[in-house]
Amino acid sequence: SSAFVRDLYEQVMGKTLDSKTLLRISVVVTVVVAALGLVLAINSPSAIMTISAAATGLLGASFFMVVVGGIYTRKLTSQGALASMLAGFFGTLLSYPGVIVSQNILNMHSFIWGLLASIVAGVLVTMLTREVDVPEMTEALDA
Repeated sequence: SSAFVRDLYEQVMGKTLDSKTLLRISVVVTVVVAALGLVLAINSPSAIMTISAAATGLLGASFFMVVVGGIYTRKLTSQGALASMLAGFFGTLLSYPGVIVSQNILNMHSFIWGLLASIVAGVLVTMLTREVDVPEMTEALDA
């Protein structure tokens, strides 16, 4: 909550908060978010599972290609990684039942569509933005 308060207030408003004020506002934000979560859990327990599944799908599709590409290859460019994250997020979000479509496409979870969009976008944009390999960089990375 302090990161939220700091980002929202200090970055957007351009004003700096002292530690005591930051702590007070952070406590209030934490209590409000906890109260909203409690009300949601009491009134609609299935909503918690839906939100959790949607968030997991969005995060998985957004970051899978970047993490795997970052671990197993040096060819993934920063532009390809960004395109991959955006395509994964929006591919999952837009294929989620009720957003644009009324039901799962081909009876597959929206995560699958976001993951496919992420992989395709990451590979295509990387191929379009790949730079010439610099031998000094390769030697430094191999060391």
